[in-house]
Amino acid sequence: EQDIAAFGLELMNKFQLGEETAKVGLVHFSDAATITSYLTTDLAALDETLSREARAEGRTTISGGLAKGLQVITGAGSRADAQQIILLLTDGEQTIDGDDNTAIAQAAHVKSQGPSIFALGFGTAKAATLDAIASDPDSIFSIKSTSINSIRDYFDGADLCTLATSPRLPPPPPSTACSIKADIVLILDRSGSVAGVEQDIAAFGLELINKFQLGEGAAQVGLVHFNNVASITSWLSTDVSALAQRLNDEASADGYTSISGGLDSGMQVLNGVGSREGVQLIMLVLTDGRQTTSGGDELAIQVADSIKLQGASIFAVGFGDANPATMDAIASDPDSIFSIKSTNIG
Repeated sequence: EQDIAAFGLELMNKFQLGEETAKVGLVHFSDAATITSYLTTDLAALDETLSREARAEGRTTISGGLAKGLQVITGAGSRADAQQIILLLTDGEQTIDGDDNTAIAQAAHVKSQGPSIFALGFGTAKAATLDAIASDPDSIFSIKSTSINSIRDYFDGADLCTLATSPRLPPPPPSTACSIKADIVLILDRSGSVAGVEQDIAAFGLELINKFQLGEGAAQVGLVHFNNVASITSWLSTDVSALAQRLNDEASADGYTSISGGLDSGMQVLNGVGSREGVQLIMLVLTDGRQTTSGGDELAIQVADSIKLQGASIFAVGFGDANPATMDAIASDPDSIFSIKSTNIG
């Protein structure tokens, strides 16, 4: 821990801190991520915070650390015209709240908001994960080393200030996020048959959310999961970080499959808290199986027909043992992108 704290202080000393120059914030993560300092120019206070951080223990939530980092650089003391930089240091893989795919999906969201990410890994950290998290995998933005001291030695001779501000990366392209005013609900299978791929589903859900511009004048997203019964895990929201946390916090997959229950709860979301009159209603249901609770696939199709009569468009995405005919019948248009069948979530 002391080597990491010393490295943090060394990095901060590479910048001139001030209201018109650099500000620094701090986040640490284990089982959960914690903001230990919002943006400040007080080097002594930052040093004190680093030196008294809790003893290292627990598992590793890289995605949680990235989410908190984004909160810091958009929170107290942030400046609209300042370059935004996140420097992530880890010695391992994500072992809670998902896996490395979850961390990569969260990093994609962070980068879409404008910040540059430096990913520094040592120990058992995967080079491929660091490359995917970093803003530029082929440059200083992603570094993998055997130990924290090796990384310290590298940066001891590096002009980090120049590296951080150099035009190494091209300007980010215009956002490709879909800009539509719509209320959207993701309905995700959490039955026993998806055990082992829950985090892939969570990462896929976050990737879908990132395809839309969220805002009161744009899209809102809600979340439902289902097994024997369906549960609303988020009403309509524009808070991507909160939605990502909900996806990661969902319970382990088990039980039977009630697609009809998921659809019913999805419609409750579209008619519930935060819903808006006159906007497009979109429902995306993801399942790897057939309805195994009362009513079978026939009930799932009946509920879908009722929902479509109420004006919602349904995208049906099936993988594994999902019945293609059922996916086609649930979807708004069986002959288009509205109905997709695949062998796996990947």
